[in-house]
Amino acid sequence: MVPFESTLERDFLSLVSSWPSFKKVLAQPITVPWFDGVRWRRYTPDFQLELTTVPDGLKRYGYESTTYIEVKYEKDFQENKEAITARLDAVTAATNHPAIVVSELFIRSPQKLAGQYD
Repeated sequence: MVPFESTLERDFLSLVSSWPSFKKVLAQPITVPWFDGVRWRRYTPDFQLELTTVPDGLKRYGYESTTYIEVKYEKDFQENKEAITARLDAVTAATNHPAIVVSELFIRSPQKLAGQYD
């Protein structure tokens, strides 16, 4: 079982594990340094998701075969967008894989229930 820290993270894990292309997911897989404009900090994304293939529906959201995920409520992301984006950019630079925010708008959306991301 993959550990999670919130119900939104739990729902994300439930969603991705149901995808036919799901391979594996790791919790808090890496920690990377990032500069906030004043000092160096450390950042650990919530998950590393691996897929066997990436459906076009997921490519639109920035997914690749290996993708780092930060699960955030949309309101929290919008309120801290600059800092979160800087952290995700640091992950992408360190790993050469995309790092994206996944919010409840994706995790709990009607399209998910209709299978449009498979």
